[in-house]
Amino acid sequence: MWLILCNVKDTTALWAYRGLKARGLRPLEIISAEALVYSTCLKHRIESNNVSTRIKLTDGRVLDSVSVRGTLNRIGYLPSEHLLAADSVDRQYAEQELHALFVSWLYALPGTVINRSSPQGLSGAWMHQSKWLWLASQAGLSTPFYRSGAMIGEDATLPQLLRQTVIVLAGRCFGAPVPENVRRGCAKLAQLCQVETLGIDFKVESNGKWTFASATPVPEIRRGGEPLLDAVVETLIK
Repeated sequence: MWLILCNVKDTTALWAYRGLKARGLRPLEIISAEALVYSTCLKHRIESNNVSTRIKLTDGRVLDSVSVRGTLNRIGYLPSEHLLAADSVDRQYAEQELHALFVSWLYALPGTVINRSSPQGLSGAWMHQSKWLWLASQAGLSTPFYRSGAMIGEDATLPQLLRQTVIVLAGRCFGAPVPENVRRGCAKLAQLCQVETLGIDFKVESNGKWTFASATPVPEIRRGGEPLLDAVVETLIK
């Protein structure tokens, strides 16, 4: 079984599901974080030489880690509406425990996982903008001057044509054509973040200079088009 894990409103995941299925990646299941959180049974067993997870969903499907061969993980957050009736202290404790449980079983999924969970997030690194900027600088990308609370020179009215998005998957860049030095920096940034896929936004100045703006481990992969879907299949089945 191949998996796509996402949040319920992630239309990009639906696009990927159709595209991967058309490429013969079967059996393929798409499961939302909401369905996982509201499952009727979740067993996650950690032993000295084995880790297993079995989740029974409300629609009758069963996710058994034994049968998982590879996963595209796009879960950004866990729903917690079912905990609203609890007082704030109990609710916060339950949210933290739920998050820890999901980080553990998502990390333990067998096979290739595109964006395995980590202490920084359910689908890889989610960081403060200051940390993204520091890592982008370490990767060799041009970055703006940053002061707590704002990036100097940031302009919310910047025309869309001056913004470009690069999608990194397994060290390869998709989406906007990029200069070679920017391509190398994007691949290095994904490596530093220890994620297989990363969306990186840039401000492109009139003189051709690419300046890092932001990054996310759950990017709009449709910007990579069909070539990116081909690469997803290659990555999962290697």
